[in-house]
Amino acid sequence: SLLLGQRVALDEDLKQAFIDTGTMHLLVISGFNVGLMAVLLELFLRMIGAPLRLRLVISGACLLGYCVLTGMQAPVTRATIMAWVVLGALGLDRVIHWPNALAVAALVILWLNPFQLFDPGFQLSFGAVASLLLFTTRFRAVCEPLLRSLPSWLQRYVALSLASTVAVWVGLWPLLAWYFHLV
Repeated sequence: SLLLGQRVALDEDLKQAFIDTGTMHLLVISGFNVGLMAVLLELFLRMIGAPLRLRLVISGACLLGYCVLTGMQAPVTRATIMAWVVLGALGLDRVIHWPNALAVAALVILWLNPFQLFDPGFQLSFGAVASLLLFTTRFRAVCEPLLRSLPSWLQRYVALSLASTVAVWVGLWPLLAWYFHLV
């Protein structure tokens, strides 16, 4: 369930325990899982001495396999397509431009299924990433001066953690209010 997001194997008591403890989100597969998979693949392939181009091809194929195994859910598909854009940029020695990677992922998904545009999961997934890209740097600049008493490494970590959390929260509040009646 943690690896593939499949909850059918969980009995009802265990599902309820996840809900009661507020940890049900651990069983939701997202772009984080794809990113983690990509990093672990990269570390393993570097460790065995695979050349760059081979690492890129193997990573792309493995990420596609993972996407298919998880049922091609919108967040996983988005993250996989974004990973392919990044892998392609690395393979072509190009600069990675994150907003373009996000736009390509959205266009590909909407080309495959235009009705995804009206899916809350699609909107939340792309909204979260767009919020991170748009707001994190700005909020980090506000957070860092407030944390001057911390060691510099901890200051950067806490500022980035707070800024990214606030960025997603601020960026998604309209969707959360609309779909879930939460602010």
